[in-house]
Amino acid sequence: DAATSTVHRLAAHGADMSRIYDMSEVDGRPFSVPGDLPRLRQAIAEIGDVVMVTIDPLSAAASVSLTAALAARDVVCRPLQQVARDTGCAVVAAAHLTKAGSVAGSRAIIDAPRSVLLIESDKDDATIKIMSVFKSNVSRTGTMIRYQITGTWPEMTVSWLPAADDRLTVALSASDSVIMALDSADGPMSSRQLAAQTGHSYGAVRSACTRLMQAG
Repeated sequence: DAATSTVHRLAAHGADMSRIYDMSEVDGRPFSVPGDLPRLRQAIAEIGDVVMVTIDPLSAAASVSLTAALAARDVVCRPLQQVARDTGCAVVAAAHLTKAGSVAGSRAIIDAPRSVLLIESDKDDATIKIMSVFKSNVSRTGTMIRYQITGTWPEMTVSWLPAADDRLTVALSASDSVIMALDSADGPMSSRQLAAQTGHSYGAVRSACTRLMQAG
């Protein structure tokens, strides 16, 4: 509930609460995509100077199943992209992971955004979270940062941690990026799809795939 959890997190980070607006409910029912996007556009216009819209989680707001690629792309993702283009707002959507570690739902959820950040628990310490750039066409992929949630409720906040070693501060190689992309994929991917997913050039991905196949 926004009044018992979200507000405390914002306050702990020193947010200006006069700049925060809650649309998790519309006319007494949960916010829905795409049905309530006209209301969202109206609110953005009336408030003015809105810089970010957060939908958390996307699966709860979606009016269709996100497992169907066509519906996820055409009914949910594209209308949200249009809102971002028309208003200039950043649209941030949270999605959950499956037990296998992949994003729950169809491939459209990963393909649509400009950037996908993956948050997982550290394998050696579950209290530490690792956030990595899983996919991006506006920045470098592979970069990772570590953090912990610290403090006592409701005064809880994020404490950033140093990288465990130098490997976490540099971009992944083409081979490592290909392995990560294939590991989280729902099925086979072409070299061009891998290039778009990892941010590496088509030639680098082809060479990486050849080396990986030769290495077994």
